[in-house]
Amino acid sequence: MTAISSVLAVAQDEGWIVDNHAHSMNRKRIPERRSPIVLPQQASISAMIEAMPPKLGDICSIAIETGMRQDEIVQLEWSCIDTKRRIATIHKTKGSKLRAVPLSARALAILKRQPRTTYSDLVFWRGKGLTIDWVSSQFGAVARKLTQTSKGFVRFRFHDLRHLFAVQYLRKGGSIYTLQGILGHTSIQTTEMYLAHLTPDQQNVARLGKAQKLSHPQRSVTPEGS
Repeated sequence: MTAISSVLAVAQDEGWIVDNHAHSMNRKRIPERRSPIVLPQQASISAMIEAMPPKLGDICSIAIETGMRQDEIVQLEWSCIDTKRRIATIHKTKGSKLRAVPLSARALAILKRQPRTTYSDLVFWRGKGLTIDWVSSQFGAVARKLTQTSKGFVRFRFHDLRHLFAVQYLRKGGSIYTLQGILGHTSIQTTEMYLAHLTPDQQNVARLGKAQKLSHPQRSVTPEGS
């Protein structure tokens, strides 16, 4: 409905229609359906990165290591990276909310090997310090080629790398509430969709956190008469 409303808004601005009837729809009565998350296979990820130009491969690797969105990565600036604290401060976000993203050792290594330019503060750039605007097109082109030429390759989206980061973070014992902040989700319900990819024990750890789970050690049994 949002997409239809946007199209009708353009038509309204151009004078082709009088009213935007999408505005009269009660969207709360239309249940939102999310497509099930299908995590990309490691073999397919490796094949994609190997077939990509090095800079695009690094951008994909950063997505896996940090969970950042594509736009956030290509707009990332050196001034937002704190190598000592191992944190990237994201301010050009989907919801325009400031957030801190932890950087793994591999993420830092990928960032540090990027060449700098005097034309801009961008980490990933093209030409004379311009924002890279060809990620989606080149990513799609590589995926299409591998689908035709590589047996066993399973195509996936760039955004699926963000999903992969989230699930791996929780599988390693991370808190779902901390993950919510890292990903920049407004609602915890959005983050909870990743719980479906965990075992029951992993789900408990994700909800309660390692510290709380380990704070209740088993009591030793004292023999009678001791």
